[in-house]
Amino acid sequence: MKPLSLRALTGGAAIVGVLGFLLHYSFKVRALTYIAPTPFLGLLFILIACGLWYYGRKVLALKNGNRDAISVTSATNVAVFAYASAWIGAGFTGLLIGLVLPMLSDLESSYVESAVMGALQAGVGAFSLTVVAVVVERWCHIDEDDESAKSRGLEPEAG
Repeated sequence: MKPLSLRALTGGAAIVGVLGFLLHYSFKVRALTYIAPTPFLGLLFILIACGLWYYGRKVLALKNGNRDAISVTSATNVAVFAYASAWIGAGFTGLLIGLVLPMLSDLESSYVESAVMGALQAGVGAFSLTVVAVVVERWCHIDEDDESAKSRGLEPEAG
């Protein structure tokens, strides 16, 4: 599995953020209500990040030679979960930033102020999930990856 591209994660978050901004701005133009994300979404992201960190440390112990820490199959599952969590966290971070931007002009309303605070708290949780997932995914990456040309037999050996 190829490592996560930080450039692709940032680009994906930016695209989702622009879509969230356009969606929320269209609500504002049509005089509909704003979307108010709950701050508990951020708590959910933090809890997922804590679990991912815990199992990532087990994968790191396995990589350092402790065979009793976690099985190889479970380590693969952690790697895939970290990969997916990074994309989900980046997407939600972009979306929540995009949702906040149209609300900044109406901050005098208590409803909008609480919606902005909820979105920012959820955004902090989503960003922390993204950071933890990228770190754990890097831990799960094997140095001698089987995607090299030599291991596939495409490059002749000398001698």
